[in-house]
Amino acid sequence: MKKITKITDYIYKIQAFLLRVLEKLFLFMGIKFSSFFAGTLLMIFGPFTPPSFLAMRNIKKAMPELTFFNRLKIVIGMWNNLGRNLAEFVCFNDSNFKNLSDFLNIDSKSLENLEKIKQNPHGELIVTAHFGNWELFPRIFTNYNIQFSAIYREMNNQYANKIVVEYREKNGMELIPKGQKGVIKLARSLRSGRKILMLVDQRLKNGIVVPFFNIPSYTSDAVATFSLKHNYKVYVVVTFRRSFTCFFDIKIEEFEVINTGNLEEDIKNTTIKINKQIEEWIKTKPEQWFWVHNRWK
Repeated sequence: MKKITKITDYIYKIQAFLLRVLEKLFLFMGIKFSSFFAGTLLMIFGPFTPPSFLAMRNIKKAMPELTFFNRLKIVIGMWNNLGRNLAEFVCFNDSNFKNLSDFLNIDSKSLENLEKIKQNPHGELIVTAHFGNWELFPRIFTNYNIQFSAIYREMNNQYANKIVVEYREKNGMELIPKGQKGVIKLARSLRSGRKILMLVDQRLKNGIVVPFFNIPSYTSDAVATFSLKHNYKVYVVVTFRRSFTCFFDIKIEEFEVINTGNLEEDIKNTTIKINKQIEEWIKTKPEQWFWVHNRWK
């Protein structure tokens, strides 16, 4: 683990303190106004920060047909979405917040699939991406009394990480760290019947290389591997934010894993299929994806 200097530790403490201040501010303002406030704030200042240059490059790689101004429009919308996510993460996970369903539109087929997930006593893999408000699903699963776990990477800032973990564990989420220990814990959780929520749209240096927007990309093959080797059912889930609001359309669909009997090829082709699904979501509302990750490093 990288050694933290006294100056860095001091900066981390200030950042964590500011997070606590924002937490109190968001809860005071309420979900609608805090979502608007945080989204507007990041939409104004976010485009001038270094991550925006990476986002612009990523969009150009993924969708080269777009003009500079169309790419800039996506980046501005992305910052609005991220700002809203920050405020909503606090408000939706507050123990006093009781009316989550008022902000969600879940179609009948998705509700049916949600009930299937709940009733199945066996472990299942729930696949999503850093799209819309991906932090909503832990709260939805909690409301439906679904036992679930999620893979996560600890933040460099240990003090901020403690705050985020505190919020996530409010939902009864079992956190599984990335790495070899995490794989062992993941297998145990699946065997115990827990559902595993997996965000699979980021670069994984130890993953397999498959196309993402027609660009070779290191991608996690964990979903395909666990499903094909151990016969776990897979669902894909996504939240679509309704324009510049804190209201969402929720989609929960069964995902058909490719199984021809050739394990290596099936893992690869299933992973490609998952990437294609995520691409479809992004093309529908590109401003709602997390473009600031170095996906094609």
